[in-house]
Amino acid sequence: MPLVTIAAKFYMSLTLPAPPQAYTSKNDLYKFLGTVQMLDSTLQPNILDDKFFSGLDLLFVQHLFPSFQMFGVGKLILSQYDQNKAPCLEDDDEDEQETGEPKDMVSLHWTREYKEKYLPAVEIFVAKWVVERKKVLRAQGEVQALDALLQKVMQFLTIGGENKVVIHSVTWHTDKMRVPLVTPALISSLVSELNAVEDAAVSVSLD
Repeated sequence: MPLVTIAAKFYMSLTLPAPPQAYTSKNDLYKFLGTVQMLDSTLQPNILDDKFFSGLDLLFVQHLFPSFQMFGVGKLILSQYDQNKAPCLEDDDEDEQETGEPKDMVSLHWTREYKEKYLPAVEIFVAKWVVERKKVLRAQGEVQALDALLQKVMQFLTIGGENKVVIHSVTWHTDKMRVPLVTPALISSLVSELNAVEDAAVSVSLD
């Protein structure tokens, strides 16, 4: 299934009022997403808007983009990313002027950055989103969908399974690498690399 399609169906599924299912692997989740229909009358699209997607995109850029770029460098391992620092959501230039050093250093270790920075940031963002949207949305289906939103998002980001996702030749990515939420910055990064070689489509395999 093309990555853009599965991402669209995932975000559509977030608007369903049904509670999260007890999936044990991403393959099971992908199979469920294949059944999501665009004309499903139970979808509650009002619980999401462009600010939701923009916020998630900023979190990917801030916490994962530097280590995403690192996938292409083979066995070269760097412990710190100290140039072209990814932008922070609340960057304060005054702090850097006082200390003479960047406020944050972005790790190039994908798994560490994912678990320690990206996951907590997404959880906080979505939890705040639910609170704010409940202030303006009152329909029963919308409230039910909002109640299930955080658990659905975090389930996708943390779901395990026995299989490990390994990036070959990148030795520090061998421990159950997680997959982030698909956002415009992630798609742009993938497509720009693929277009440098040949026309291609990014797909998710269920094998």
